[in-house]
Amino acid sequence: GLRVRYRVAVKSVEWSAGDGPRIVTEQDGQEASFSADAVLVTVPLGILQRPPKKGGIAFDPPLPDVKIEAMNRLGFGVLNKVVLFWPSDQIFWQHTTDFFGRTVKHPSDRGLFFLFCNWFRDSGHACLIALAAGKSAAGLEELSDEDCGAEAMLALESMFGEDQVPDPERVIVTRWGDDPYARGSYSFMQVGSSGSDYAELAKPLGKTLYFGGEHTNELHPATVVGAHLSGLRAAREIHRDFKHSLG
Repeated sequence: GLRVRYRVAVKSVEWSAGDGPRIVTEQDGQEASFSADAVLVTVPLGILQRPPKKGGIAFDPPLPDVKIEAMNRLGFGVLNKVVLFWPSDQIFWQHTTDFFGRTVKHPSDRGLFFLFCNWFRDSGHACLIALAAGKSAAGLEELSDEDCGAEAMLALESMFGEDQVPDPERVIVTRWGDDPYARGSYSFMQVGSSGSDYAELAKPLGKTLYFGGEHTNELHPATVVGAHLSGLRAAREIHRDFKHSLG
């Protein structure tokens, strides 16, 4: 059967060895290594962009310049969520709508709770998901869950009125930028990048190193669908290259 290793961090990938690639991992401070026929790399772009000493993966030999350049031309942003829960009898928003947005008064607040998703329609719970992007999302990661909830409440009060918004009974906050295995949420095209950069990141290296993830899907980047489709594409590539040796 297939052995799945949990809570194991990949430190390096030696991918040009004659007897197949070798992967070095770390778990609880202990290093280990194993060999494989091929390696499929699906870590987020935020990890690929980081140097090994700062939580990235060391590739030996280094990845080709053309792939590294494409990797660095793309951006990797942060979108965080503040999830607020109320008792079911305290819904104060239009519960039949999917989402509603707001505009901010000051440029410094750009990206801060620009959209609220109504989760009542799908879950039956009195729940709103407040979205924050960019610098505003990064700033929230420095606050406690309680303070993040308070900031979201201020945004709601500015829209509905202070006396119309009861205190939530629970708050959950994501911190994707702080996650050592993500360092962000998903890719975006920044100045100087193009769709061909996504295509470049998708290209396998020989019959050894394959790549997947939303940042390798030129048509559907920054989406779960794009990530899923990239996995199917990489699986087809591996099957194509190994179907004769596997019998």
